[in-house]
Amino acid sequence: MMPRPTVYYNDNCPQVCAWIRQLMFDGLIPYGVVDSRSILDVQPADLEGFTQCHFFCGIAGWAYALKLAGWPATRPVWTGSPPCFTAGTLVTSQRGNIAIEDIQVGDVVMTHTGQWHSVLKTGSDIKPVGVLVGQGHSGIICTPEHPFYARKRAIISTKKNGKSIRSHHISSPEWTNAEDMPGSWWGMPMNYEITPILPPKGISSANAFWLAGFYIGDGWTGKGRHSGTTIFGVNAEKADRIVSVLRKEGLSFSVSNQRTGVRVEVRHAGLSCWLSREFGCGSGKKRVPLNLIAAQNETKLSFMEGWMLSDGTRKKMSGSQRVTTISRDLAVTGRMLLVSLGYSVAMRKIETSDRTVIEGRTVNQSDYYTLSFSENTRYLFRSEGHTFFKVKSFTPLAAPRRVYNIEVDCDNSYLADGIVVHNCQPFSAAGKLEGKDDARHLAPHFISLVGACRPPCAVWRTSRKRGSVRKVCKARWRRT
Repeated sequence: MMPRPTVYYNDNCPQVCAWIRQLMFDGLIPYGVVDSRSILDVQPADLEGFTQCHFFCGIAGWAYALKLAGWPATRPVWTGSPPCFTAGTLVTSQRGNIAIEDIQVGDVVMTHTGQWHSVLKTGSDIKPVGVLVGQGHSGIICTPEHPFYARKRAIISTKKNGKSIRSHHISSPEWTNAEDMPGSWWGMPMNYEITPILPPKGISSANAFWLAGFYIGDGWTGKGRHSGTTIFGVNAEKADRIVSVLRKEGLSFSVSNQRTGVRVEVRHAGLSCWLSREFGCGSGKKRVPLNLIAAQNETKLSFMEGWMLSDGTRKKMSGSQRVTTISRDLAVTGRMLLVSLGYSVAMRKIETSDRTVIEGRTVNQSDYYTLSFSENTRYLFRSEGHTFFKVKSFTPLAAPRRVYNIEVDCDNSYLADGIVVHNCQPFSAAGKLEGKDDARHLAPHFISLVGACRPPCAVWRTSRKRGSVRKVCKARWRRT
């Protein structure tokens, strides 16, 4: 008969529990009991006889680290680790949209209030993750516990004077865990506190941004002997449109016929420098500058007109429009721009094979993104400076991934792929350090169990103000 296990693991994520069982089977962590209940349902009596208890297990990092350190399974210890955030998403900063793993302490990022605040701390971990899918985004990868800025909307049907009336009730905003988001609506800011972008000297605003939109789709800046020029590779009809704009502005240019189309070369160093600096170089590195999103609608519409003419399509029946790009940064910032104009936007990633054949030649190709947008507001609503889109599903992924989080001063929030998210849990610095005053936290339940069972050693991982939990523990122990 096998002896009763002395190690207890708790996490309410089924995928995490399956992972822990596999680690035990492989002999990487001590054999024990795996409990998939919420910590809210765990009672002190359930923990009698266990010398080690690990809560919020994640990938069982504490158990594995203790084993590597030579800490035997019979030696008492309790551990708890709060959850953290996603990997690979873009954070809106004053340096542009930066991959979250590249965000540094001191960077200034945008928060849910539309203001800019400094990053105080960064961190990473390996955690179970899932894909959160909602209107406007084909899937953002995050931990199940990460909080999003969300509202709920309900349709209420009533009758007045014998007529049916349907009204919408919108809840107050709240921070909702990713796994609980389906059916809620996630938010994106509509306004940004940033100085609007200015056109290059000597070119009118409307035409400069029209050319910028065209550059995004079919343009590049010259190098070598062509340095200081902007080049467009287009068909004859589009070339005529570009030439008419260049003539209005009095810009020097040349037109030449190529085997695959028409080449328009604009000789204006100021325009070339402005385009490469503000909108990026190379099809995979182009972007919409954040200060364009803060510009007047007329300016943004001029830009979109140029982009649509160069690389867009329009459906006659539905009136919806679509642009494509291989740049993820351009897809995310383009979506933010369109939302600021009041459009309903859907961003999708289209995966392709690595190579394809064009005119008998084998060439490389990349995955690309589509932005489909229309004036249909069925799947969105606006409230208090934000546009909210309905969230459809959260699907856990099989394998854990490295995830990242940042702590932001004051507002304790930031934009991930343009969507408002919160720092993490309340007893971490990234969780606002509101502790017991934060409605999201589970620390009191961990502390209550510690106080009732009184293990000789209890460890709670946090990123700042390490005394926060210790003080609460001491107060709780004094009362027990």
